[in-house]
Amino acid sequence: MPRSPRGFSVRCVDPNKEELRMLRFWKAIVAVTALGMLILGFVGTSQAAVDTRLVYVSNTSNYPEAGKGTLVIDVEAKSDAAAEDIRSFQDAFQLDATFRSQNPSVSFSNELFPSSDYNTTEDYRSTDGRVRYVYTFNSGTMGSIGTSWTRVVTVTIEYTMTDASGSVSWYDGEPNFLVTNSANADVTGNEEPIPPELTDISLPVELAVFTAKTTQNGVMIRWVTETEVNNLGFNLLRSDEENGEYTKINAGIVRGAGTSSTRHQYAFLDQSVIEGKTYWYKLETVSVDGKKFEHGPVSVTFGLQTQGVGLPNRFELGQNYPNPFNPSTQLSYQLPEPANVKIVVLDATGRLVRTLVNGKMSAGQHTATWDGRDDSGQVLGSGVYFAKMVAGEFTQIRKMLLIR
Repeated sequence: MPRSPRGFSVRCVDPNKEELRMLRFWKAIVAVTALGMLILGFVGTSQAAVDTRLVYVSNTSNYPEAGKGTLVIDVEAKSDAAAEDIRSFQDAFQLDATFRSQNPSVSFSNELFPSSDYNTTEDYRSTDGRVRYVYTFNSGTMGSIGTSWTRVVTVTIEYTMTDASGSVSWYDGEPNFLVTNSANADVTGNEEPIPPELTDISLPVELAVFTAKTTQNGVMIRWVTETEVNNLGFNLLRSDEENGEYTKINAGIVRGAGTSSTRHQYAFLDQSVIEGKTYWYKLETVSVDGKKFEHGPVSVTFGLQTQGVGLPNRFELGQNYPNPFNPSTQLSYQLPEPANVKIVVLDATGRLVRTLVNGKMSAGQHTATWDGRDDSGQVLGSGVYFAKMVAGEFTQIRKMLLIR
């Protein structure tokens, strides 16, 4: 055997064994890579979850018309880890049986996922009160949900006002809450608990009378409640225009009766008024849990003083109150001078059904009451009616809503 140079040695390598060693080496590399990709895959699919919640925005009485209430709810969502581009988002909530009996109509707006980019299903099902909203990406730009609460859609519910309380809950059925991201991975999180404002939707006060009349010392505002539920008290709001900005005029809250089924009378004197100027007043009720509702408005012109008595400076037929009503309502009207006055009630077709006033009346403030019956004493059904006042050349009409 030949000798190797000093400091070196010669080793013979078996080609078969070397090939086996390299094969084992690359198998190990492949195994480690696969394990890493599997780990990364698990991390990628579990790093984010999208939660959703319902947010109470407002509940307005006598809007968009007398006898109607409008509840506004925002559906919101957020990711708990990182912003997610959303391929699909679906969920539903439910109106309870009491709410469903108020003939609600539901509309949707302010969608995060527009119909130009998403197949959209938004509807209300009256049989069980389901309010459904489903968005599935079609083409265009995907909407994104970040790590702060983001509005998905605004739901507006118009309903017929009653003396009952309604509530909203998550819908237990199809569609169930489901969110997928741009990779079509399930990133569904949790439905947050329904806020208290949506589990007891009610008007805390049933008003029988709400009037504003001019007196020697100012405008006297009177109101009468038939029932009160968790009522902390009242604020008086005033504006120079019917649809203008209203500001609070009472320094401290006018205390209410809490919860009561008996009649209570209240009064407030507004002394910061100017003769000849017309004012509009709203009554704001405040419940013990901070909910606020507005009633009205009613208007009055603070008249010139004659022998210490405030007299109106124009003819006017006030809006009936309460409105809607059952079984009776009051109409206030004012005369700046003695006049022959006729006030009648017309049905929706314009047919005369009742004459309330027909004769010579003195100057000042007056009130007429309608009990929901026609001239023959027959009880009339639910619907829209009109009060029409004629005094000389003056004519004015007010819309009324009778609910049986």
